[in-house]
Amino acid sequence: MRAAPAVVLALTFSVREASADAARCGLGLVLDVPEATANDIASAVCASARTQKVSGTLRIGVVRTSSLAVTIARVGPSGAEEVLRFDARDTNDAVARAPHVLATWSDEPAPPSTDAEASSSPAVTPPVDAPIAEPAPKPPTKESISKPRLRPGFIVGVHGAVATSKIASSAAPGGGVMLGLGDEHVHGVVDFTYAQNEQNNLSSFRHMLLTGGARLVVSDSILRPAFGGGWSISHVEAGRENGRRDGGGLGLYGEAGVFVVPSKRHHIGTLARMNLPLYDAGRHDYAPAQFAFLLAYVHTLK
Repeated sequence: MRAAPAVVLALTFSVREASADAARCGLGLVLDVPEATANDIASAVCASARTQKVSGTLRIGVVRTSSLAVTIARVGPSGAEEVLRFDARDTNDAVARAPHVLATWSDEPAPPSTDAEASSSPAVTPPVDAPIAEPAPKPPTKESISKPRLRPGFIVGVHGAVATSKIASSAAPGGGVMLGLGDEHVHGVVDFTYAQNEQNNLSSFRHMLLTGGARLVVSDSILRPAFGGGWSISHVEAGRENGRRDGGGLGLYGEAGVFVVPSKRHHIGTLARMNLPLYDAGRHDYAPAQFAFLLAYVHTLK
């Protein structure tokens, strides 16, 4: 019976100590985290605080973001508020990191950490009243690095032309239209040209030319040089006092010029073109050469 007062006194002190610990260190804000998980993390932080003799009142917050964000707020003996924050992969990771985080406030040395923990543990936020900075963005991966954007568009144009031939006494003026598809730097175009010189009923010269080819626009500046070339098909009708000759054949053309790009969606170009026939000009003295001056407009769709 004599031992009973001592047991009661011991139990009283234990209850008071537990109540004081609960008031000094406990769970605060919990968001998107199971209660059991939050309680386990808070218990580990409070146990670490007692072991490392951290003074003041502690409140532990656990919030689920991309990881477990654990915040430890302390009101020190002087009334100053301090905050520590760290991220953990899961409950076990949070329990393992808590002692090293609390070492900032402790008079006792923190337990040694393993190399794995040291390499994976983020830097602890200093205990200041300033807002906590957001984590740095992840470095780009091969999948996240976007490829250069293509800007497809349509191409329209008009041109004036002059066709010359041995059989014609003078050059034949004419003109035509151009259509195509492409983007900022590569064009595929088709155009048609008609030229005619008819001095009288006995001397006439008509030249029709259909061309198709590609054009390369270099540079990304406002002024962009352009070069192109392709195939052509021509048809000629020529007449003189000694008779009429019709014919045609394949040819090649080349062009060069410059494009002005006032905006990403609007490109305006001027080019000079020369077309030469491949069929025998000696046997067919009507085989013409054609010179053209082109005005082109490119409109990209996006």
